[in-house]
Amino acid sequence: EIVYASTYGGASWDTVLFFASSCTTALGGTPPTGQVYCNDDINSTGCTEQTSINSSVVTAVLNPGTYYLVLASHGTSAGAANITFEHHPVGSGAVVNVPFQSGRYTGTTSGTGAISGTCGGTGPEATYWFRTCPTSGRWFFNASTCDRTTTFDTVLYHRFGTVQSCVDDSTACTINPRASTTASSTIQGAGLRLVTVDSYSSTGGTYAVNISI
Repeated sequence: EIVYASTYGGASWDTVLFFASSCTTALGGTPPTGQVYCNDDINSTGCTEQTSINSSVVTAVLNPGTYYLVLASHGTSAGAANITFEHHPVGSGAVVNVPFQSGRYTGTTSGTGAISGTCGGTGPEATYWFRTCPTSGRWFFNASTCDRTTTFDTVLYHRFGTVQSCVDDSTACTINPRASTTASSTIQGAGLRLVTVDSYSSTGGTYAVNISI
């Protein structure tokens, strides 16, 4: 799963968040692109809000197991804090961090699928994700595999916060009726957003997913 936590707006003191494999052992090594195992100020993750210098945000793709989320203090300050916490399945395929902007992404799924939902999708998958900043404006978002590069019957999953939506076939896609297009939704404020390209059947193939923001 991909796991996200933030203290934005939930503490008046300088917080630190980090993931750990035990009560006293922080996750080590260099995180893959976009992931943050330990954070003091959310500004260091690409957000520029001066009001968020006391807030922290962490994001990691974690294999099955037991982990700890540790709340600490930078310095001697302390107090109460509210933590926003999210976790979402990412499947057994590629997990790719992408910029918070429109883009076209291509790949090939293979192997065994690990995600299935109300729209079906028993085949292999690939997941694209990005974080948004605390003062991110109001954006309209959708994703589509309606592209000539896509060679199989896709299912698209869209996850953010407690919301999960999916779509199998999109009749509006005349070039590929087995393609999928998510309904437009709104992005605003800090959080985590995922788009998973899944296969309706047990086999996958080549795809292109267009993310529009």
